[in-house]
Amino acid sequence: MKKFSLSIIIAVIVAGGFAASRALGMPDVATLATTCTTAQSILNQIQKADTGSRINRGHDYNEMLDLMFAMNARLAANKIAAPTLTDLASKFEQNLTKFRADYDNYDDALSNVLKSKCANNPIDFYNKLETARYRRELLGQNVIILSQNMDDYYTQLDVIIKESGR
Repeated sequence: MKKFSLSIIIAVIVAGGFAASRALGMPDVATLATTCTTAQSILNQIQKADTGSRINRGHDYNEMLDLMFAMNARLAANKIAAPTLTDLASKFEQNLTKFRADYDNYDDALSNVLKSKCANNPIDFYNKLETARYRRELLGQNVIILSQNMDDYYTQLDVIIKESGR
């Protein structure tokens, strides 16, 4: 967990360093050329930490989906109608598929940043960094949506349990 927290701090520092430039437009090309290799080193560490986080988060999401399917099957076997839970599980599965695709796109974008010859072409490096940053923001949105899907499922399950009197 400490490694993940460290990667978040590093990501904020790297992103913060460029965020001011982003608000003002393209950063100075000479500054980009001289600092990009350091940024790439930090981004390499972030990519490694993100891979571990993705594996753990993906495992947790898969477990959650399996539990949703199992609960829905159990309710059906007990003749308890729960179409809302079925819809919520389906929605979660769709959003999980989107999360996986968005993670792959983010990882590809970050790999492109790391592969770029930034000292020779700092503008290309910066553009690739902006793409990776955007892809990471999408992942953050996916996580929020999936969390909301889980909360909705738990809330609806609680309602069904109370209504069934069991």
